[in-house]
Amino acid sequence: GLANRGERFQQYRDTLPASSDFDMLPRRWNDTDLQELLTGSCLLERVTKSRQETREDYDTIRSKLPDMEAFPSFSEFDDMLAAVSSRAFAGMGGPRDEDVAMVPLLDLCNHRRGNVTKSVSYFKTDRGSVRVVAAQDLDAHVVLAITYGARGNAQLLFNYGFCIPDNIEPDGSSNDVLEFKAKDDVPPIELHSGPKSYTFGGFTKVLEMFHETPERQEEVGDVDLDKSGMDDIEAFLNQCDEEEGGLGWDGAGENDDMEDDELSEEAAVKAELLALAGL
Repeated sequence: GLANRGERFQQYRDTLPASSDFDMLPRRWNDTDLQELLTGSCLLERVTKSRQETREDYDTIRSKLPDMEAFPSFSEFDDMLAAVSSRAFAGMGGPRDEDVAMVPLLDLCNHRRGNVTKSVSYFKTDRGSVRVVAAQDLDAHVVLAITYGARGNAQLLFNYGFCIPDNIEPDGSSNDVLEFKAKDDVPPIELHSGPKSYTFGGFTKVLEMFHETPERQEEVGDVDLDKSGMDDIEAFLNQCDEEEGGLGWDGAGENDDMEDDELSEEAAVKAELLALAGL
């Protein structure tokens, strides 16, 4: 790795965070903080699993290289894993999208979302180098920013060790999700907040899940879902219409100019919800 390449990469190594900076990653928190801060969230199980897998990866690699001199300690391995997972760029290390590379200086850029996101743009050249171009006029000493993608705060905390307030896109959709898990043998369903076309998918899956359970069928009994269920769903959808009209989503102009296919999709989802209520 970089540690074995002498002075050539010393300047780049000096730009990497200190080991203590990576302690912001949840898998490096102490057990007390982990339980107090993440209990009840979708992250606790993922962080616990990540801890275990990191140790297993280290032990596996070390067992395959028994004769390697000065094999890195687990702490050093954990630091480098944290550096790569939080700073490497996909598609920059080879011809495949999953090929990653560490890109000096570019990996110092912060994350930003919204209407104006990127201070710089970048792309890989035919020679394999990375070209970085200013996306706007930049003042001296400005903190450069790129976008890490439309990631929820759970993803940002897990991968990078930070969260951002008001994690909302210009169309009013939230990047944060609530993972709804009702059955052990079924993957959790992601519930979003935002415009109806953005939220209906997960909501519909949750409704379908409850309609499919024997417990739900017994609970329903002789209730006339054709009427009461339809009325409840219709009232809910009408309420969504009223709330969306008064909230004034950021980028409402874009919402008003939705394409016909988006409108058709929303109408189809609404019809499906009404149909589910009548099951």
